[in-house]
Amino acid sequence: MHAIRATHLTRSHDAAMRSTRLSGYSGKREIELLAEEGFIVPQAIRIATLNGSRYLERDREAGLLEVGKRADVVVIDGHVAADVTAIERMPLVFKAGIGIDPARIFAAFEGKVGLY
Repeated sequence: MHAIRATHLTRSHDAAMRSTRLSGYSGKREIELLAEEGFIVPQAIRIATLNGSRYLERDREAGLLEVGKRADVVVIDGHVAADVTAIERMPLVFKAGIGIDPARIFAAFEGKVGLY
């Protein structure tokens, strides 16, 4: 797969800037689609994180995992750079410093909300 220059591309929305979303789920399909269209996975992740923060002029406080920056973190079961579909396997999400089990949240809403 060839590298495409993606300096100014960003996702359609930036979940890191909104506290009402479960981190990791709002953008994972977008990352998969970018990879399917020829972006290498690290580029797709950068588009979904740092580029959005830069566009919103918030990159001094978010967008990368760095000391002093706000960050929500997802744990992925697999090597996403080798297999982008591994991004679908997120057994744990850290939002505002709290570990969340997405499967338990979806189970709690089963039959009550959306498709779950």
